[in-house]
Amino acid sequence: MKELKHFQIPCNLDLQKIIIDHFGQKEGKKHLKHLPKYYYFINLLYELKSKGNYKYGLNSYINVESKQLIKVLNTKFTKKIIENLKAWGIIQVNISKETGKEIFSIEKGIPKSYRLTDAYRSSATILVANSSERIERNDAKRVLEKTESILSNNNLTEYKLIRYSLLKLGIDAEGAKEALTKALEEKMPLEDKYIRVSKGKYCFYIQKKNRVFNEDSYNHYLNALLNVENGDIGFAVCKVTNRIYSHVTNLPSFLRPFIMFQEYNLVYLDISSSQPFFLYKLLNDYLKNVKSLEAGREREKEGKEYNEFTFLKEELKIYGEKLQEGKLYSFLESEIKKKGIEYTGELKKELFRNWLYCKPTTNSKTKEVIKEIFPYITNVIDHLKKDNYKDLPINLTKMESRAVINHICKRICQEVHDPFVITIHDGIITTSEQVDEIYNIMLEELTAFVGIKPHIKVELLAEAKVIQLVPEVLQATNPWNIQAPKLQPTEKTFFMFRAA
Repeated sequence: MKELKHFQIPCNLDLQKIIIDHFGQKEGKKHLKHLPKYYYFINLLYELKSKGNYKYGLNSYINVESKQLIKVLNTKFTKKIIENLKAWGIIQVNISKETGKEIFSIEKGIPKSYRLTDAYRSSATILVANSSERIERNDAKRVLEKTESILSNNNLTEYKLIRYSLLKLGIDAEGAKEALTKALEEKMPLEDKYIRVSKGKYCFYIQKKNRVFNEDSYNHYLNALLNVENGDIGFAVCKVTNRIYSHVTNLPSFLRPFIMFQEYNLVYLDISSSQPFFLYKLLNDYLKNVKSLEAGREREKEGKEYNEFTFLKEELKIYGEKLQEGKLYSFLESEIKKKGIEYTGELKKELFRNWLYCKPTTNSKTKEVIKEIFPYITNVIDHLKKDNYKDLPINLTKMESRAVINHICKRICQEVHDPFVITIHDGIITTSEQVDEIYNIMLEELTAFVGIKPHIKVELLAEAKVIQLVPEVLQATNPWNIQAPKLQPTEKTFFMFRAA
């Protein structure tokens, strides 16, 4: 069960002083007994932002379920706390652009969404101990009810397995906090972002370079690791794609070496090129089932001349071979370089931006080169996005969830004794003792589901002193002859490994 040991608040917020100044010495001291309630509300904003990171930016208003809030603080205190925090310039409430009034939730008198004011929003956070057993107890009950509600809608064994595995998980919180602090102090480089720009008939992306780890990144990841430490797994299932989200999926890759499960080494199995891999199945299903290709299928059976169906089949064969060899990206990269075309960032992201996930009408030099190599595949991809270009990535993610959760994890439940499994979208975390069985299940299920063999990467999640055991561990559980990962961390992530 969740234990709310600490509250996360802005380091420049002295709420005790604000309360004393507002109420005066005598009344203020009486009111200080409610301080944990104020801290709880502020902490909840950080927690919900961390869970919804994919949709919340630095300046976003964060939706808060008023019913959940009332269960912890009750109606009277909820309204009073929101009113005071607004008056003291600590939070802002979302205002409707149409009416100019606050947007309220179903509960009368309680606003729907909030954010910290400019004075506190960009500030790094500190931890304040929770002195209220009642808040801790009520919040644990709130989290449990929310999780049970999700499980009642996803009552399959595989969802329960992942949830129970998450509940067993621990984290070296001190080590992770140390890594986070160092990332902030050293302004660790972050992945570059890209802004889409159109010029003439082409579109291209301007790279936002030199992005660094800042206070907002620090607050987000600190909240995720605190929730793992406190036993709040943040278990949620996306209603659109059926992906499982948790506070573990919210952790960045450089903090994953700090997660723990009893005395076991944890191993991460990841499907290489997962989106192009599942695209193969989507294209193969299209080839087999679409009515517009029915005549072509019949012509091929009769041994007649080449047609659209035959050309698409030939292209898909080459595409599948490159995927199975693990050479799709390198093959496309060499073809793009032959044309002298430059692009920003990784090729994988260039392909997503300008081939897979873009609008069908998008023209880019990268897309033109790929269309020369795979003209029929590119036409099918554009056809699949004709109604809404977002349909393709959503369908690929649905496929990924179905394969990983409903096929692989379901079979793990049936065949592996006392399994430990946590999904991170297209990858699985398990123990080094179970990696053998789970690797083989992944290989078999993905091959049956997609129609070609996947490439599965194996990575040991561990700190430096454990990493020294990698070759021996993999040698003992490595019948598929996977090369041991490099032991030396990159210069970019060197600080994440503590000395042995």
